[in-house]
Amino acid sequence: MLDESEWAWPAEKPSSSGYYNSALGSAPPEPKKLDSAPSSAEDPSRRVTMVRNYTWSDDTDFVRIYVPVPGVVRDGVEVTIGEDSVEFRAQTPEFGVFTMALRRLYDRVDLSKSSFKVLERKEKVTIALAKFPPPGYGTDSYANYKPWYRLHHNSTTNGEMAQELEQERRNRAFSMNESKAPSMPTPDAKRR
Repeated sequence: MLDESEWAWPAEKPSSSGYYNSALGSAPPEPKKLDSAPSSAEDPSRRVTMVRNYTWSDDTDFVRIYVPVPGVVRDGVEVTIGEDSVEFRAQTPEFGVFTMALRRLYDRVDLSKSSFKVLERKEKVTIALAKFPPPGYGTDSYANYKPWYRLHHNSTTNGEMAQELEQERRNRAFSMNESKAPSMPTPDAKRR
């Protein structure tokens, strides 16, 4: 074993904390200057944002999708409408790129009548998807349009509920077509 006289304590190293350095009497180290140029990850014009806060409405002939895009410019918008898909891309000078892709739409889309409109003052893009007429349109008096219960098949898992609603609507239309005239009470029936 070592005697106390042979024992040597290690020299104390200065701490990296400014608090402890000032407590010990020494001055804190000078702060390091960081690079002042912004990196490309922080540049908002290079940011890519997936659009998830869109809304949609179902009309008689069209399904309209409303996409909010802050700072949208008419020349920077590209919309590709397929028979069962929609791809959207908007390049804005201040906020970067906004993208959206909807695949497996609820029903087929008529490409010849579908379009999109850029509303710069309202900062949104409206995509109008033209629907094909329902079967029996023109011959059946109750088949006036085919409703879309959802926009695309990835949006909800309530497929059974949508099919039940569609079947109920068809049953109501069929029963209305079957009853051509309301049944009238016979003169023999007694009233109470």
